[in-house]
Amino acid sequence: MKNFSKILVFLAAIFAILPLFPAEELTFETICKHLAAYKNTTGEFTQIKTSALKKSLRSSGTFILTRDGVVWKTLKPVPSKVAIIDAYMISTDAKGKKTVKSMLNSDTFLKVNDIVSSLFAGNSAEINKNFKVNFKAASAEKWEALLVPKDKTISYAISSMSMKGTFVKGSVSIFMAEIYLADGGSLSYIFEHQKHPEKLTQEELDEFKKD
Repeated sequence: MKNFSKILVFLAAIFAILPLFPAEELTFETICKHLAAYKNTTGEFTQIKTSALKKSLRSSGTFILTRDGVVWKTLKPVPSKVAIIDAYMISTDAKGKKTVKSMLNSDTFLKVNDIVSSLFAGNSAEINKNFKVNFKAASAEKWEALLVPKDKTISYAISSMSMKGTFVKGSVSIFMAEIYLADGGSLSYIFEHQKHPEKLTQEELDEFKKD
């Protein structure tokens, strides 16, 4: 009986201390902090491209995101690949023909690429510098963010962006992103089966090669 009483006292002490260690508040800065901790992110994507005339084209494939670049590998409906690294765009068509193009002279491309990279890398300073951020915690584990460009270079191509994601047990994921284009069209992305490996495989690293 004495032991049982001691256990009750111990449990009471634990529950008394718990409020001193609250769960991490779900804010945009929290999301960015956890995204910044990922060195690499891999997964599958579905893209829905809608023109200003409301005609849609759906494609799907895999993606690799690192702190240095990104690879979009489309598998359906037509195989192709686009890799962006070191201000170069490396395009590979369905026949395996590779084209390497320097984007150093394209201010718009470089700016947009930096912004997309900063979003997935969780660079909150860069994001807040270039966007007005409206963040909302949809629930204890789900969040939404609307980003409106401040920079004219970005707003020339993009009118706004929205993202939806989860925050579960300290792990952050972006499962949907919508980019509303200045010409009236849009790009919608659904991200699935995401992983955050510490290192990429040699096969994944080869996807970034220029030759």
